[in-house]
Amino acid sequence: MKKPICTLQFCLCVVVLALFSTTAPAAEKQKAASDVQDLVFLADGRPLLIRLHIRVDGKPYLAAWEEFVNYVFDQYDTNKDGVLDKDEAARVPPIQSLIGNIGGNIYFNPGGFAVGAGGMDANRDGKVTREELANYFRRNGGAPFQLTQGGNQANTYSNRVFLDYNGRPPRGNSAEALNKALMKLLDTDKDGKLSRKELAAAPVILLKKDVDDDEIVTSEEILGEAAPNDGNLDFVFTSTAVGGGMPVTDGPLVAITPGEPARTLARKLLERYGAKDGKKTGKLSRKDLGLDEESFHQLDVDEDGLLDAEELARFARRPADLELSVVLGAGQGVKISPVKGKKGQGFRLTENKDGSVGLGVGNTHVDLKIDGGGARSGIMVAPPINRNSFYKMQFSAADQDNNGYLDMNEARRSPFFGALFKAMDADGDGKLYLKEVLAYFEKQKALQDRAQAACVTVSIADQGKGLFDILDKDGDGRLNVRELRDAVKLIDKLDQNGDGMLEPSEIPRRYTVSARRGPAGGGGDGFGGVVRFVSYGGGMRRPVAERTAGPLWFRKMDRNRDGDVSRREFLGSDELFKKIDLDGDGLISREEAEKADELFRKQNQRK
Repeated sequence: MKKPICTLQFCLCVVVLALFSTTAPAAEKQKAASDVQDLVFLADGRPLLIRLHIRVDGKPYLAAWEEFVNYVFDQYDTNKDGVLDKDEAARVPPIQSLIGNIGGNIYFNPGGFAVGAGGMDANRDGKVTREELANYFRRNGGAPFQLTQGGNQANTYSNRVFLDYNGRPPRGNSAEALNKALMKLLDTDKDGKLSRKELAAAPVILLKKDVDDDEIVTSEEILGEAAPNDGNLDFVFTSTAVGGGMPVTDGPLVAITPGEPARTLARKLLERYGAKDGKKTGKLSRKDLGLDEESFHQLDVDEDGLLDAEELARFARRPADLELSVVLGAGQGVKISPVKGKKGQGFRLTENKDGSVGLGVGNTHVDLKIDGGGARSGIMVAPPINRNSFYKMQFSAADQDNNGYLDMNEARRSPFFGALFKAMDADGDGKLYLKEVLAYFEKQKALQDRAQAACVTVSIADQGKGLFDILDKDGDGRLNVRELRDAVKLIDKLDQNGDGMLEPSEIPRRYTVSARRGPAGGGGDGFGGVVRFVSYGGGMRRPVAERTAGPLWFRKMDRNRDGDVSRREFLGSDELFKKIDLDGDGLISREEAEKADELFRKQNQRK
């Protein structure tokens, strides 16, 4: 028997070849995956795993973002030792100033605070590595992929981010939030469905939410976000920038962050697809999720036929239900990338001529597109400013001895230069000249431009038609008595299975999902966030256009401008009200008012 020949050189070659054969494909796979971003769409009936392949200017979006992080790091690693020491890190501007506006947050929040508080220096060893800088950016609004709720574009009111009377941000009047609130209020027997009897009680139940007692119910009142009527209360709405939005908290899209546990996704899956009878087990079956056998088997690690929270957190660790190619920059557009060996189940896809993609799942329709602008139609935008003139004006005001530079004492007296003195003093001589100030902000502007180009934001906008929108026939964002009385007709319109009940899954939903370059709050509206104060002059009453149809007396009495005159609004006697109210429904309509007006004219002519 011959002994195997294995010299030292031969064995080393075998080991090296084995290493190359195992590591090279893995490295290539990791590199190829740098354009991947997973989203889970919580559609009616089943969740969909959507895999986006995002490229920016021909590069994977993560590669573009990493180039930005490296650029920032190299700009401030002045001694080129591969780390940022405390002084170097202190000069790094906060990511909020880079993704926002150069004239805004940058001089109120200098980068130095992030080091001392452990913001950048996560392990507090006095040094900031590239990885720590990247993680700092991710945690503070500068992540490469951002998901926001863009509001209901069909309703101009919901594009404004209102602060309520306690100064708290509202939950948002999306169709989804309103559907849940209306179902909770009207479903008195708590069976998860609305019967004719329950819908017929809508006027009585919902008018109890009428905080300002104007016989009108607004979305804010239904959601419990309306302030009591206290006269000329000022309401504040804020908007960060063009295309800005609020982070998604209760939307139908969930973004998966690679390498992080998807506990939020697991919770949302259990909430959305859990037992309808209220008996929550903390697990979901294949029927609950509408998954095919192969996909479910991949997730069911313990093979008990149910998925618990831990298994649901791995929902994205499987082949996607559909893949989309999102190209930003040159040749931008959205395209469908069919998943190999897998047929689409439970959803419909259409590729439109305008470069958008339509996705249909049950009663839900989603339009996916590239956003060329913002979702803030109708929002006032601050006019652009001449930044250099502004900086010169601030410098001149701070230079109290007129010697052409600022010392530390002069800078400390200025709200503009105090915090940034060391960062602006490039040569470290303790004197801050105007040219150093202008050079500093020019550098920050270059960094900001790179930050704006490095991030990708996907916004989901609720387009209705939820229960509120369906009932709101005149589209004024309010529900009047007549509209509430029509709630019982929803069953005839929406009951698809013919059981005489209205289920949440039978309510149509429509969303627009748009992708664009730039961070969620980035833009160019002058100084960072735009803040506007608007007074409605009457508590929570929305500004509603004055109606022009109907007799003058009718329009004057219609104080809430809902198109009807109730008995409370009518200034005449009960007898006269009943005479005009021809159908006896307790409301005088415009048509009834016109007939009464014509009758009054004829009676006066006879006299």
